[in-house]
Amino acid sequence: MAHIIITSGDKYIDIDAYASCLAYRELLTAKGQTAFAVSSAPLNESVPELIKRLQPSFDTYAPSKNDKFIVLDTSDPNSFDRIVNHENIIEIIDHHTGYEKFWQEQKNVKSQIEPIGSVATIIYEMFVVEKLENKLSVELCKLLVCAIVDNELESHHYKR
Repeated sequence: MAHIIITSGDKYIDIDAYASCLAYRELLTAKGQTAFAVSSAPLNESVPELIKRLQPSFDTYAPSKNDKFIVLDTSDPNSFDRIVNHENIIEIIDHHTGYEKFWQEQKNVKSQIEPIGSVATIIYEMFVVEKLENKLSVELCKLLVCAIVDNELESHHYKR
């Protein structure tokens, strides 16, 4: 049986990717789908110890060759987590622009790439659209807020 694997990049997982993967897993679960948030990349310094101690966290699941992949916070195919089977990608969500045309040309891959502050914002908006905000735990809200604030502060830092 194929499962849905939610993951991100290969070098590291920042707070945005971390919170977004976990929240998207919870959204799909709330909609009755089985999904796993998995990464082989290490968490970087943007994920403080306090956040690492919160639940939820990444799943310990080894993807099979038939699993379907959703990739968040990167749309560059060269930077995907090594666990991703590129032929089985079903969705890309990113706030870094540059690969929109590439993903629009891919059949059977849903893509949402927009210049917004964070992927966590996009994922939160999905909860709102689905009217599933009540499925957001306090811990998950903390993760999403941390990701949104971190990325907003980072984007303002680069604009100076």
